[in-house]
Amino acid sequence: MRGNRALKRLDRYLGIPLVFVLGPVMRWARVMGRSNQAPRTIGVIKEAAIGDTVVLASALADLRKAHPLSKIILFAGPTNHGFAKMLAVPDEVQLLPLNRPHQCVSILRRSKLDLLIDAGQWPRINALISILSGAKRLVGFKTPAQYRHYGYDDVVVHRADLHEVDNFRRLIAGGDAPLTTPSFDINYKLIAPPTAKPYAVLHAWPGGERSELKEWAPENWVAVARHVSGSGLSVVLSGGPGDRARNDQLQKQMGGIDVLNLAGNPMHELPSLLKQAQIVVSVNTGLMHLAAAMDVPTVGLHGPTSALRWGPKGTRSIAVISADPASQYLSLGFEYPPSCNAMRAIHVDAVIDAIDSLMPRSNPQGIDSRHTAAH
Repeated sequence: MRGNRALKRLDRYLGIPLVFVLGPVMRWARVMGRSNQAPRTIGVIKEAAIGDTVVLASALADLRKAHPLSKIILFAGPTNHGFAKMLAVPDEVQLLPLNRPHQCVSILRRSKLDLLIDAGQWPRINALISILSGAKRLVGFKTPAQYRHYGYDDVVVHRADLHEVDNFRRLIAGGDAPLTTPSFDINYKLIAPPTAKPYAVLHAWPGGERSELKEWAPENWVAVARHVSGSGLSVVLSGGPGDRARNDQLQKQMGGIDVLNLAGNPMHELPSLLKQAQIVVSVNTGLMHLAAAMDVPTVGLHGPTSALRWGPKGTRSIAVISADPASQYLSLGFEYPPSCNAMRAIHVDAVIDAIDSLMPRSNPQGIDSRHTAAH
């Protein structure tokens, strides 16, 4: 839905009236049949995006602590289902075909949920299928100007002045939550690193709607590659299957540098690739969030995207912000102005300074001795 304007208009102009009408009616019906027993089965809806799912993962860890005996089911969409299955907390991950809402409702109803938490920030489709899910209790966001909250039993105000990690943790807590350092577990196998030399991961290609506005110029990536190469590192170019050709072009421009193009590698290999990297430099995307959450030194580049809301959240991460005063306008992800070239105002020197401040200093070349072949 994020990249489909027609579906967005349908979601808004049909979804809002349906939520407004159906929500109070179904909420009244749930109140009549409610019990005070602890929930045995809890569902969480996170319908899209690997980055959002990474950011949600700490809240799922909070949910497990609060309900250690409950079964937790994460309902994911096609774009994040593969990654969601790697998270340690959900007992089960189910795929929601969001383009077929009636099937989504059937899947939710078959799960016989005592509690359903809708982690969507703006889509009304989440609210509608939640209302019709048959769950005994519903929790969701009241996001300003989105008009999607009328059917929830417990409403948490979505705050634009907080990182989304903290909004999700507040949602799970039912209100204010301690803003402690987030953490979560992910199930992955450490495999042999892709190159014998220590390496830096560069991720140049964002995804989603208007992705071109989040891209940084190729010559800037070449400059960064030459800098990390001068520190004794190989360069690994990551990306999705559709990014391989563009990475090939970048690799040609990086002539003379040890570069490996791993665009399109299997999702289950990504955590291992990141964990063994010396540094990750990325545009704002799911890979950036995952690297930061895994405590890998991470530099995130923020032009359109608000670093306050979506910056890398980790103890060894830096958000490099565009110098354009009109930058950082994306909070929920669709607030695009007619034109903006915020990424042009991210200067190479600022990114290199961030890299140097994070790079391990274990030996004269700045290479961390922890880089060893996995077994």
